[in-house]
Amino acid sequence: MKNLIFTGFLLLASCTNTPTIINFNDKSVGTYNPAAGCVSLLLKQDCSKIIGATRHIEIDAIELRISGSVDGRVILIMSKPTLAPDTIALKEGATAIKNFFFKKAIKLIEAKVIYGDNIIVGHHYTFDVDAYSHLKTLTVKPKAY
Repeated sequence: MKNLIFTGFLLLASCTNTPTIINFNDKSVGTYNPAAGCVSLLLKQDCSKIIGATRHIEIDAIELRISGSVDGRVILIMSKPTLAPDTIALKEGATAIKNFFFKKAIKLIEAKVIYGDNIIVGHHYTFDVDAYSHLKTLTVKPKAY
């Protein structure tokens, strides 16, 4: 049921105009509309056309969902499915993931956000090497919400 409500939220958010650039963490970053699908986001692993990222991970006690490109260089990060995106968990989780990759000397090439209705619903990163394989080691069984 919560997946259905979350999907409804994403659909409503995608109906709004999405700016091409927003100020995020004191930087100008590009955006994608929440209606952008797996194909347009270059995601082939663990991605659903309806709810986005489907692989559940936990990093620093933060539950997230991820999806990746075929070569693992492109990653989508979303919060666990709830009635609406958990923006606090998403922000903290994105920071934890950046630190995780920094320690492994994996370089972030590009960062964009999935943005609609004044809410960031996901982070879309491109790395210099396969980063997705590293994140998959953090996979957990989805918890009942």
